[in-house]
This record gives sequence, structure tokens and C-alpha cells, in this order.
Amino acid sequence: MCCVGFSQFDGLISYFRSCSEAETSKVVIILQRLENPLTKPLTKLLLHFLSFVLLSMGKFNCLFQKSTQNTTCQLYTEMSRLVRLYASNVLKPESITAVGEDLSKLSFASANQLADKNLGLGDSTWAALSEMEEEFDTKPFYRAVRDFYVASLNKMLKKFPSQDMYKSATGDDKPRDRGGFGMRFVR
Repeated sequence: MCCVGFSQFDGLISYFRSCSEAETSKVVIILQRLENPLTKPLTKLLLHFLSFVLLSMGKFNCLFQKSTQNTTCQLYTEMSRLVRLYASNVLKPESITAVGEDLSKLSFASANQLADKNLGLGDSTWAALSEMEEEFDTKPFYRAVRDFYVASLNKMLKKFPSQDMYKSATGDDKPRDRGGFGMRFVR
């Protein structure tokens, strides 16, 4: 799963630039409008970042779509794993371990967040960032990454079943193989 074929990104930009101004078809006008945002360094960095971060979400989504074959324990475990993975990309380890099993108590306060140089961005994002760091202000990029992680985590914590909901579904405090999740547990 990849947002953009980065090996073809420069070719895409060239294509947009090559459209002659004399051509007035709707497609050409749309392509020319796309050229400006795509040539901004922040856009390329964000696409690298999204390729990295959405890979784990795609894997989870595939598992979730096959949920009729999975047990409550497996889904709860995978949901917790995804939340912990995203949290570990933006929060200090001690902030995550402090909440124990109850991930709904995660705090996204600035004091609990990792320094910019420690954020989970993916190798290709770090490589692209190192090439561009001198050319432009990276603060908006880091802010966008933090905003993405916090918004994603808040959404997951709101939509995924809580530990209490797991307990009421299974009658158990600890995840074990106890049968399937009904769809009512995913809001």
C-alpha cells in the first residue's frame, strides 16, 4: 500500500508543467491546479509520511475485514497493538507504559510527546526530510505529523472497543480466545 509511486513523482510534476497553456480542456486545467501543491516540499514529505503510517492501518483494516474468522481476543489485541504502535510514534515510552492496559488514559499533552527528531516518520520520510531540511522550515511538517497522530489516536480510542467493553463481551479481565466480536462493539 503506497500513496504515491515516489519513483514517478518527479515525472508527474514534469507532466503537469508540460501541459501547454493553450490547452483548455478541463483535465488540463485540473492538472495545472494540482501542480502548485504538489511542488511544495511539505506535500512530498507528507506523502512519504502517509505511505509509512497508513501501511499499518491497511494491515489492520485487512484483518478487521476478515473479522468473522477472528476471535474477540485477536481483534482486541490487534486494536490495542495498533493504538500502541501509533502512540509509540508520537508519545514518550513512559507516557504509554504509565497507563498500563487502559489505553483510553493516554495523554497527548506536549510534555508527553517525543522530540521532533524521535517521531515515527518512516525511513523514506527521514531521507526526504534530510534532503530538504536546509531548504525550508520543518516546523509545519512536524506539527502536521503530530496533529495526524493525535487525531488518529483520538478517533481510534473513541471508535475501538474499550477494555471495559471487552470485559463485558467476554466476562474476562485478560484477553484470551473467547469467541467473536459482534459488530455492536465497534461504534
